[in-house]
Amino acid sequence: AGSGSGSGSTLRGFLSRGCPVGLSAGNRAKLESARAEIQLRQAAVPPLVLVLVLVLVLFLVLVLVLLLVLLRVRVRETTLRTAATIDGHVMPDPPPKLDHENRDAYPCAIAFVRLALRIASSLPRGESELRSQLKSAAMSVPLNIAEGSGKPSPADRAHAHAIARGSAMEGGALVDVCALAGYLTAEDARSARALLVRIVAMLSKMCR
Repeated sequence: AGSGSGSGSTLRGFLSRGCPVGLSAGNRAKLESARAEIQLRQAAVPPLVLVLVLVLVLFLVLVLVLLLVLLRVRVRETTLRTAATIDGHVMPDPPPKLDHENRDAYPCAIAFVRLALRIASSLPRGESELRSQLKSAAMSVPLNIAEGSGKPSPADRAHAHAIARGSAMEGGALVDVCALAGYLTAEDARSARALLVRIVAMLSKMCR
Protein backbone atom coordinates (compact mmCIF):
# COMPACT_ATOMS: atom_id res chain seq x y z
CA ALA A 1 0.00 0.00 0.00
CA GLY A 2 2.93 2.31 0.78
CA SER A 3 4.55 1.69 -2.62
CA GLY A 4 1.24 2.34 -4.40
CA SER A 5 0.83 5.66 -2.63
CA GLY A 6 4.40 6.59 -3.38
CA SER A 7 4.06 5.72 -7.06
CA GLY A 8 0.87 7.80 -7.29
CA SER A 9 2.55 10.87 -5.81
CA THR A 10 5.57 10.27 -8.07
CA LEU A 11 3.29 10.17 -11.12
CA ARG A 12 1.58 13.42 -10.10
CA GLY A 13 4.95 15.03 -9.52
CA PHE A 14 6.17 13.74 -12.83
CA LEU A 15 3.12 15.07 -14.62
CA SER A 16 3.34 18.45 -12.88
CA ARG A 17 6.96 18.97 -13.97
CA GLY A 18 6.09 18.73 -17.62
CA CYS A 19 6.85 16.23 -20.35
CA PRO A 20 10.50 15.01 -20.39
CA VAL A 21 12.48 15.25 -23.56
CA GLY A 22 12.71 12.12 -25.69
CA LEU A 23 9.11 10.92 -25.32
CA SER A 24 7.25 10.02 -28.42
CA ALA A 25 4.37 12.14 -29.60
CA GLY A 26 1.82 9.56 -28.45
CA ASN A 27 3.29 9.31 -24.96
CA ARG A 28 3.57 13.08 -24.80
CA ALA A 29 -0.11 13.42 -25.67
CA LYS A 30 -1.07 10.87 -23.00
CA LEU A 31 0.95 12.73 -20.41
CA GLU A 32 -0.62 16.04 -21.37
CA SER A 33 -4.09 14.48 -21.19
CA ALA A 34 -3.37 12.97 -17.77
CA ARG A 35 -2.03 16.29 -16.48
CA ALA A 36 -5.08 18.15 -17.79
CA GLU A 37 -7.40 15.64 -16.10
CA ILE A 38 -5.59 16.02 -12.76
CA GLN A 39 -5.79 19.81 -13.01
CA LEU A 40 -9.51 19.62 -13.79
CA ARG A 41 -10.10 17.42 -10.77
CA GLN A 42 -8.11 19.74 -8.56
CA ALA A 43 -10.02 22.78 -9.88
CA ALA A 44 -13.39 21.04 -9.40
CA VAL A 45 -12.86 20.35 -5.68
CA PRO A 46 -13.20 23.93 -4.31
CA PRO A 47 -16.51 24.70 -6.14
CA LEU A 48 -17.93 21.40 -4.93
CA VAL A 49 -16.97 22.18 -1.34
CA LEU A 50 -18.45 25.65 -1.72
CA VAL A 51 -21.72 24.21 -3.02
CA LEU A 52 -21.88 21.77 -0.11
CA VAL A 53 -21.26 24.59 2.38
CA LEU A 54 -23.99 26.72 0.79
CA VAL A 55 -26.44 23.82 0.89
CA LEU A 56 -25.62 23.23 4.55
CA VAL A 57 -26.09 26.93 5.38
CA LEU A 58 -29.44 27.03 3.57
CA PHE A 59 -30.55 23.92 5.42
CA LEU A 60 -29.61 25.43 8.78
CA VAL A 61 -31.42 28.68 7.90
CA LEU A 62 -34.57 26.76 6.98
CA VAL A 63 -34.41 24.78 10.22
CA LEU A 64 -33.98 28.01 12.21
CA VAL A 65 -36.95 29.67 10.45
CA LEU A 66 -39.10 26.61 11.11
CA LEU A 67 -38.15 26.62 14.79
CA LEU A 68 -38.97 30.32 15.09
CA VAL A 69 -42.38 29.80 13.47
CA LEU A 70 -43.16 26.89 15.79
CA LEU A 71 -42.03 28.91 18.81
CA ARG A 72 -44.22 31.85 17.79
CA VAL A 73 -47.25 29.58 17.35
CA ARG A 74 -46.58 27.99 20.73
CA VAL A 75 -46.27 31.37 22.45
CA ARG A 76 -49.49 32.58 20.82
CA GLU A 77 -51.37 29.45 21.93
CA THR A 78 -50.03 29.84 25.46
CA THR A 79 -51.03 33.51 25.53
CA LEU A 80 -54.55 32.78 24.31
CA ARG A 81 -54.89 29.91 26.78
CA THR A 82 -53.72 32.12 29.63
CA ALA A 83 -56.01 34.99 28.59
CA ALA A 84 -58.99 32.64 28.50
CA THR A 85 -58.23 31.13 31.89
CA ILE A 86 -58.92 32.60 35.33
CA ASP A 87 -57.81 30.70 38.44
CA GLY A 88 -57.26 27.58 36.37
CA HIS A 89 -60.77 27.61 34.87
CA VAL A 90 -61.30 28.14 31.16
CA MET A 91 -63.62 31.06 30.61
CA PRO A 92 -66.33 30.77 27.95
CA ASP A 93 -66.69 33.29 25.18
CA PRO A 94 -68.32 36.52 26.39
CA PRO A 95 -72.06 36.62 25.77
CA PRO A 96 -73.54 39.14 23.36
CA LYS A 97 -74.36 42.52 24.88
CA LEU A 98 -77.59 44.48 24.91
CA ASP A 99 -77.64 48.09 23.72
CA HIS A 100 -77.55 49.63 27.18
CA GLU A 101 -74.53 47.50 28.16
CA ASN A 102 -72.49 49.19 25.43
CA ARG A 103 -73.02 52.60 27.00
CA ASP A 104 -70.19 53.86 29.23
CA ALA A 105 -72.62 55.09 31.88
CA TYR A 106 -74.10 51.64 32.50
CA PRO A 107 -71.06 49.85 34.03
CA CYS A 108 -70.44 52.92 36.19
CA ALA A 109 -74.05 52.78 37.37
CA ILE A 110 -73.70 49.08 38.20
CA ALA A 111 -70.51 49.84 40.14
CA PHE A 112 -72.42 52.45 42.16
CA VAL A 113 -75.21 49.96 42.87
CA ARG A 114 -72.62 47.49 44.18
CA LEU A 115 -71.13 50.15 46.44
CA ALA A 116 -74.55 51.42 47.56
CA LEU A 117 -75.67 47.91 48.52
CA ARG A 118 -72.55 47.46 50.60
CA ILE A 119 -73.15 50.81 52.32
CA ALA A 120 -76.82 49.97 52.89
CA SER A 121 -75.97 46.62 54.45
CA SER A 122 -73.72 48.37 56.97
CA LEU A 123 -76.37 50.85 58.14
CA PRO A 124 -77.77 50.32 61.65
CA ARG A 125 -81.21 48.84 62.19
CA GLY A 126 -82.90 52.12 62.94
CA GLU A 127 -82.07 53.50 59.48
CA SER A 128 -84.37 51.31 57.41
CA GLU A 129 -85.80 54.33 55.58
CA LEU A 130 -82.34 55.61 54.66
CA ARG A 131 -81.36 52.12 53.56
CA SER A 132 -84.45 51.81 51.36
CA GLN A 133 -83.97 55.24 49.77
CA LEU A 134 -80.29 54.57 49.03
CA LYS A 135 -81.01 51.20 47.41
CA SER A 136 -83.93 52.63 45.41
CA ALA A 137 -81.96 55.62 44.10
CA ALA A 138 -78.94 53.48 43.22
CA MET A 139 -80.95 50.85 41.35
CA SER A 140 -82.98 53.50 39.51
CA VAL A 141 -79.86 54.69 37.63
CA PRO A 142 -79.00 51.54 35.62
CA LEU A 143 -82.66 50.60 35.25
CA ASN A 144 -83.53 53.90 33.58
CA ILE A 145 -80.40 53.78 31.43
CA ALA A 146 -81.51 50.37 30.15
CA GLU A 147 -85.09 51.54 29.67
CA GLY A 148 -83.97 54.62 27.77
CA SER A 149 -81.82 52.54 25.42
CA GLY A 150 -84.89 50.55 24.48
CA LYS A 151 -87.06 53.57 23.67
CA PRO A 152 -87.67 54.14 19.95
CA SER A 153 -87.77 57.93 19.92
CA PRO A 154 -85.02 60.36 20.94
CA ALA A 155 -87.42 62.25 23.22
CA ASP A 156 -88.35 59.09 25.15
CA ARG A 157 -84.69 58.10 25.47
CA ALA A 158 -83.78 61.56 26.76
CA HIS A 159 -86.64 61.43 29.28
CA ALA A 160 -85.51 58.07 30.70
CA HIS A 161 -81.91 59.22 30.87
CA ALA A 162 -83.01 62.40 32.64
CA ILE A 163 -84.72 60.25 35.28
CA ALA A 164 -81.49 58.24 35.66
CA ARG A 165 -79.52 61.44 36.09
CA GLY A 166 -81.95 62.64 38.77
CA SER A 167 -81.61 59.34 40.61
CA ALA A 168 -77.82 59.61 40.47
CA MET A 169 -77.97 63.08 42.01
CA GLU A 170 -80.35 61.80 44.67
CA GLY A 171 -77.84 59.02 45.37
CA GLY A 172 -75.15 61.64 45.86
CA ALA A 173 -77.26 63.41 48.45
CA LEU A 174 -77.92 60.13 50.26
CA VAL A 175 -74.20 59.40 50.33
CA ASP A 176 -73.64 62.80 51.90
CA VAL A 177 -76.26 62.02 54.55
CA CYS A 178 -74.62 58.66 55.34
CA ALA A 179 -71.21 60.32 55.58
CA LEU A 180 -72.61 63.07 57.82
CA ALA A 181 -74.13 60.45 60.10
CA GLY A 182 -70.82 58.59 60.24
CA TYR A 183 -72.20 55.47 58.59
CA LEU A 184 -69.50 55.12 55.92
CA THR A 185 -65.79 55.66 55.64
CA ALA A 186 -64.16 58.59 53.88
CA GLU A 187 -62.83 56.20 51.25
CA ASP A 188 -66.30 54.85 50.45
CA ALA A 189 -67.65 58.39 50.29
CA ARG A 190 -64.92 59.44 47.82
CA SER A 191 -65.49 56.35 45.67
CA ALA A 192 -69.25 56.89 45.59
CA ARG A 193 -68.95 60.58 44.70
CA ALA A 194 -66.37 59.87 41.98
CA LEU A 195 -68.69 57.34 40.36
CA LEU A 196 -71.68 59.64 40.61
CA VAL A 197 -69.82 62.60 39.10
CA ARG A 198 -68.89 60.45 36.08
CA ILE A 199 -72.42 59.07 35.79
CA VAL A 200 -74.08 62.50 35.93
CA ALA A 201 -71.65 63.91 33.36
CA MET A 202 -72.33 61.08 30.92
CA LEU A 203 -76.09 61.16 31.45
CA SER A 204 -76.14 64.94 30.91
CA LYS A 205 -74.76 64.35 27.41
CA MET A 206 -77.18 61.49 26.80
CA CYS A 207 -80.15 63.74 27.69
CA ARG A 208 -79.42 66.21 24.90
